[in-house]
Amino acid sequence: MNEYGLIREKLDIKLLILFVLRRLPAAVTAVELGDLVLTYCSAGYFDYTECLVDLLKSGHVSEEAGRYQITDLGREHGQTLEDSLPFTIRSACERAVAPIADVMRRSAMVGASHSVGKDGCWTELSLSDGLGDILRLRLLCANEEQAGLIEKNFRAGAEGVYLHLVQFLSHSSQDSTEPSPKEK
Repeated sequence: MNEYGLIREKLDIKLLILFVLRRLPAAVTAVELGDLVLTYCSAGYFDYTECLVDLLKSGHVSEEAGRYQITDLGREHGQTLEDSLPFTIRSACERAVAPIADVMRRSAMVGASHSVGKDGCWTELSLSDGLGDILRLRLLCANEEQAGLIEKNFRAGAEGVYLHLVQFLSHSSQDSTEPSPKEK
């Protein structure tokens, strides 16, 4: 097996962890991070885990609720040193991380939740463009089952909901299929 270009040294593994985390817009689990990092390492899972723990201790990575994210210190050091990683590894890693980062960014822009109170079950939906909300909608639902279904469908197609809502509300009364009072 040819291991040319694969990462083996612990310092390089740490740099690769920082490289990956720097390109992700949100926190990830150790397993998700490991899947991305270990693809380009000839090191094993235990070496990866040890390096991640070292980065936590040094303050380059933070952990909250089992999810890991790069800190400002890690971002600064990672950016300075990442050129020492082989170009082929960096390029392949960026290609692998890009679709995951895109999904994370979209997920962060779509909000859907519900609450049950004395006045019924309310679903709150929101869509952001990254700068602020472009849609915020609050609906009264028949029950939690309906609220869950609305949330699921909104998360899957928030952009389409927004587009249809804007198109529907933008029609002038002349565009309507209803006959005008003169036609009746």
